[in-house]
Amino acid sequence: MTDITVKQGETYNARLVLKDENGTAINLSGYTVSGAAKYRYNNSGFYYNLNPAIVSGTSGSSYVSGYIDVDIASTATATFPVVEANYEIKRYNSSGVATRTLYGNFLVTPGVTRIAESL
Repeated sequence: MTDITVKQGETYNARLVLKDENGTAINLSGYTVSGAAKYRYNNSGFYYNLNPAIVSGTSGSSYVSGYIDVDIASTATATFPVVEANYEIKRYNSSGVATRTLYGNFLVTPGVTRIAESL
């Protein structure tokens, strides 16, 4: 379980590493990923599509690294409520079989600074 903490109004960039139970990077060749943050697993409140991306590198060498990037723009985080939510990222093989890959708490902390207005 890996927690994600996002600050309202700030850009969030993370490179998550997917490893097996022995600590070895999982080869993501041939997989796709999807993921979301949600207030509660069974609730229709706060929801955000994380749009995770597998880092492919050159000649597929980074597939073996198990790297998955999550990038959220400051314009998006500025709209997030202060919340203790959950997230999960799933990987899908070429047959469409899903495996819950990463999950944890998705915490949004408050921001107080706003973009300066023109005078």
